[in-house]
Amino acid sequence: MMVTAVWGDWHTKMLLEMNIPTLLAPDNMPALSRQVDVTYVIYTREEDFDRLDKAPIILEMRRYMKVNVTLLKDVDLSNPIAAHHAAWAKGIDLARTAGMLALLMPPDVAWSSTSFKTVGQKLAEGHQAILMTYLRVEDKSFEKNILALRTAGSHSLAISGNDLVTLCVRSLHPLMAAYLRNSDYFPIHPEMMFWPVKDEGMVLRVLAREMFLFDPNKADLNAVALPNRPFKPGEACFIDDSDDLFAVSLAPLGTDLAWHVNRRTADPIDVGGWWLSYDSPVNDFVVSHKVRWHFAPVTEKKWQAAELASDLFIRRAAASREANRLWLRARHLGCRLAAKLIALSIYTGLAARVARGRKGNIVLLPSDGAFEAGGQGFVDALFDAKSPAVRSQLFKAHLVCEYDPVEAGEDPLAQLASLGADAEIGTVSGQVHAVKRRDNAIFVGGARVVSGPVSLGPHVVYIVDKVLEPARSMLTHAGARVAADPSGESVST
Repeated sequence: MMVTAVWGDWHTKMLLEMNIPTLLAPDNMPALSRQVDVTYVIYTREEDFDRLDKAPIILEMRRYMKVNVTLLKDVDLSNPIAAHHAAWAKGIDLARTAGMLALLMPPDVAWSSTSFKTVGQKLAEGHQAILMTYLRVEDKSFEKNILALRTAGSHSLAISGNDLVTLCVRSLHPLMAAYLRNSDYFPIHPEMMFWPVKDEGMVLRVLAREMFLFDPNKADLNAVALPNRPFKPGEACFIDDSDDLFAVSLAPLGTDLAWHVNRRTADPIDVGGWWLSYDSPVNDFVVSHKVRWHFAPVTEKKWQAAELASDLFIRRAAASREANRLWLRARHLGCRLAAKLIALSIYTGLAARVARGRKGNIVLLPSDGAFEAGGQGFVDALFDAKSPAVRSQLFKAHLVCEYDPVEAGEDPLAQLASLGADAEIGTVSGQVHAVKRRDNAIFVGGARVVSGPVSLGPHVVYIVDKVLEPARSMLTHAGARVAADPSGESVST
């Protein structure tokens, strides 16, 4: 079930003269409708009902699918964004009741000529969720250029991905340019980032994206309308090449101006903090795709160089995001000193250098007592500006990477301890610790687990009562040095 909410002269014109004509390209909706049954629900206000329901192009659309123009009732249209989401929610409920997939279709979008043939191919491959994103253009110049391509008397408008990208670059919205990695006015809402590929296009990385096509009877969306559970293998795909699917969204020149009026550059720490505000178990799946939007043939070497640069930034931003996640939980758990150390690691860039792997981690979080047991010099050494290596070793000594919650279960340390004398884990520092159960408690390398497990996104956290080796030895030596040189500069706690 395809769902659109539209009202007002301009949006109605864009739906009828741009959106639907591009949908009617032979390899778009005509091709998809031969493969699956499509019902198109268009929600509108009473003033626009007849214009839509009786439009010749809607009659043409009805050759390929059911088109139901429906009055939008009990929705406050004075807030267009809220009204749009309310209409989509109605359509999603309708699709859920009918046992159909839901496809959310904005009215002011133009599509490349093979977009929905690709959607059909992905459905045939078994995908039940499809994600994509739009390039935003300045509405007036783009509208003029694309409407000039329509042939008089023809209902359809077929434009290739390359040609549509070319039109977009010529009418690129300033907000899109601000999303470039080297922009001096990087937006405060960084849901995507671009890396240019000279003379050919741009690499796009998407940090968070609402669903495009999905099964509402299987989807569980969170408060920010993002999936609340990870995708199963083969369940979802992200269409990441403009040859396969490309869509452009129109917006007035001043749209979201406040997002990029202040001078700022893209910073992995800031991006990681924002990312956590739009948290979803599928975000890493989404951002793993290196979207290629190109207007010329691809020179593989040039694109791989841009993709490598994007990988580096995304890895740092993801590490910052996860460190922020752990910082919040450490505060909640009462681990005051650990929380301050994590905050320090974020803003000095240490978190990005320590993090490893793409799966979850087992985090062994020392309690305040674990630090304080070493004495004041021991604690001071944690925050000594001259000892970044000590903090690095501290984090590595308490981080077990590549933890798979599916394989290890909800309490991996208890599961390991049940194996007996040979149970052990290895930390990022390279140290291997025995995991034992003694006196109804679990011990890791001599440290007793005093709390946990606590689920934290893809991670699991335990609080331990000792600092583990080799960090403990390094801190002991550093603490002795700090105690012997009380005039040394340190970071305030």
